[in-house]
Amino acid sequence: MPCKIQTLFPIIFLFAAPLLAVKPPEVISYDPEDPPQGLFADEWMEVRLGGQKSGYSHMILRREGDVIHSEVDTYMSIARGAIGITVESLETTKETVDGKPLAFSSKMVVSNQPVITSGEIADGKVSITTEGPGYTNTQTYPFPKGALMTWGLSRKGFIEGFKPGTEYDVLFYSPSLNAQKAVPGTVKIIGEEPFDYLGTKMKGIRGETILRTGAADIVTTSWSDAEGRVLMTQMDMMGMPMTMIVVDEVTALKDFVPPEMFISSLISVDHRIPDDADSVVYRLKLQDGDIEKSLPPESDFQKVTYDAAENAALVTVTRPNMKAVPDKISSLSPSQKPALKPNLIINSEDSQILKLAAKARKKADQKPLQLAQDLRDFVYDFIDEKSLSVGFASASEVANNPVGDCSEHAVLLAALGRAEGIPSRVAAGLLYLPSYEGQKNIMGYHMWTQFYIGGEWLDFDAIDDAETAGPTRVALHYSYLEDESLASLGLELVDIIGQLKVEIVSIDGKSL
Repeated sequence: MPCKIQTLFPIIFLFAAPLLAVKPPEVISYDPEDPPQGLFADEWMEVRLGGQKSGYSHMILRREGDVIHSEVDTYMSIARGAIGITVESLETTKETVDGKPLAFSSKMVVSNQPVITSGEIADGKVSITTEGPGYTNTQTYPFPKGALMTWGLSRKGFIEGFKPGTEYDVLFYSPSLNAQKAVPGTVKIIGEEPFDYLGTKMKGIRGETILRTGAADIVTTSWSDAEGRVLMTQMDMMGMPMTMIVVDEVTALKDFVPPEMFISSLISVDHRIPDDADSVVYRLKLQDGDIEKSLPPESDFQKVTYDAAENAALVTVTRPNMKAVPDKISSLSPSQKPALKPNLIINSEDSQILKLAAKARKKADQKPLQLAQDLRDFVYDFIDEKSLSVGFASASEVANNPVGDCSEHAVLLAALGRAEGIPSRVAAGLLYLPSYEGQKNIMGYHMWTQFYIGGEWLDFDAIDDAETAGPTRVALHYSYLEDESLASLGLELVDIIGQLKVEIVSIDGKSL
């Protein structure tokens, strides 16, 4: 079964929300270089996804002495088939009056599963603590020089002004996106133009904010009044438009209609792939965009070439010959070291994970390949409720509550492997299914596990009981999930979901 990778869309939005809503105070009556004490900004916005009202964002700014406090509370409701999922985030910052970051916190809850991040900034360094079920970790990094957070960005926007032709660069720091780096961006003031505001034609000053995340550019268009108050913003990610509109509190909090983001993301293909296929060549194209900028990664059994004439990626996936794989754990390169380390999502040191790993191991001296297969079989049986109702659970959560879909299977299997000394990572991409929800020959977004055995990355998928993972999977991104948020994982796929077309070129060397 495919799973909920596309659900990362609202998670990406939640972490981008502080930037989207940095300039909408109810009354522009303060000096941005010396705002008044107490509450001086309080704004509600409704959020529409794919034309349906799916949530809200609430931002406040207040001054206490020489410190500006910001809070951005965001809620999204979406549907995966008949299953409803909620995503909530509370982002707070403490900043000096002149916009220098001092401290921050964020709490993200996906279907009642919280992840809390907090940090302090001093002496050019940022200390970040991340807390989740069964895991707490603190890391210290150099703080990106010149980076701004919520108030600093708002202040800069007012100081730069809203005259058409104005353009300036920003550095946006959000530890939920990247703890070690700031996201560069550019703000452009285009000029006055008409726009539709809740069914009413209005004129506003159009502006654009471009965030260069490294994986993809996030472009937000906004329309403001003459004083700089943002009335509406629009952005497009994963093929779905999102609009934020300034409204009153009562309007913001009512009448949600969760958009369906699961069945609608399935991709039809023209041919059936037999269960025993040993190799498949896929042609990937984007409906609107350059696939060369988003080429799938290569691995031991996935090779990629770029067809410039057709602006397409040719991806050849082969089934490994397990009998030819050296049955040993190979040494890791420095860049591969995270494949054995515990982290928030793959916490291989959790006591419950260790107990499950010992239970799954059939004998003490098992060879790595057989152990990997036994771990895969164990996870398939252990998660006895295959369900889309769970958000993105960590391995620790799954170990204590064995419910979920592909991502829960993937992270638990990766954690069990690390607990047993097998290097692991997760792959996010596409899975072929001969039929699903009444559709035939489709590919859905999916996540699975890779183990590094015999010097090769091998696919193991615990969502089904097949002995080996065949060439019915196309990886679009690999990750150790090392200090990586779900938002940053989703950013790797932001230009793909909703835009991708897939053709099957050949099966076992036979052209179709």
